[in-house]
Amino acid sequence: MDQLRSERVEYENRLTVATKAIEHLEQAQREIESPTVDKALQALLDQWEDQRDGAESRLQRITAQLERLDAPAEDPGKGLTVTLEEFARGRGLNLALALGGFIFTWLTLTTRSRLLGRLDRGRRTTASHLTRAAALVFRILTLVLGLFAAAAILYTRGDWLLLTLLILLVLSLPLGLRQSLPRHVKDIRLLLNLGGVREGERLIYAGIPWEIATLNYFTTLRNPWLSGGELRLPLDRLIERQSRPYAPPATLVSQPRG
Repeated sequence: MDQLRSERVEYENRLTVATKAIEHLEQAQREIESPTVDKALQALLDQWEDQRDGAESRLQRITAQLERLDAPAEDPGKGLTVTLEEFARGRGLNLALALGGFIFTWLTLTTRSRLLGRLDRGRRTTASHLTRAAALVFRILTLVLGLFAAAAILYTRGDWLLLTLLILLVLSLPLGLRQSLPRHVKDIRLLLNLGGVREGERLIYAGIPWEIATLNYFTTLRNPWLSGGELRLPLDRLIERQSRPYAPPATLVSQPRG
């Protein structure tokens, strides 16, 4: 800081000298009528004006640096509060609106898709497979429309940074799906009721027989002979398992002794 102060004094002196020289040269130009002398004086005047402008510019920078160094340090907590307020009013609000648009679209369309699930209950025919396929396509369409709603909100708000990040996220999804495609194919087969585990059949899990009541992302297993005999499992727990047709005890026919 001492060096800046001494430098400021030096450039103040330079500015004073340059200003006085310019005043004398301008006065001499007014008194001299010779064009040759006037041209020489003008050349000198231009040089002193350049020195004056340079001294003023450097002096302004030195003064600004000293003012920043002399200013009292701001409270870190206050600075953080201001930063958070600016984020909440700007990009934070845009992010919240985009997430809200995605969630609203997802919930609205997912509620509609439950009608397809109700149509599938109790069916074990080809029509059931078609209904499950339609429900799966509808879920994918719901995801696409939700992302489109979020992108539309960011575009309307003019937040190009978040919009670019969203586009990059969408473009990176195919790369991730390509690596995990075999696993997703198994999941899709189960959701379409075409895999090794099928809705309405009997499954042995943890050494206990269960009926597969509903087959979805979270599958419901039931055993009426157990107290609280209902179990919910994620779909990935059933990928490598095998179910068998379920036969209630009342339908069993005893074999005659021979």
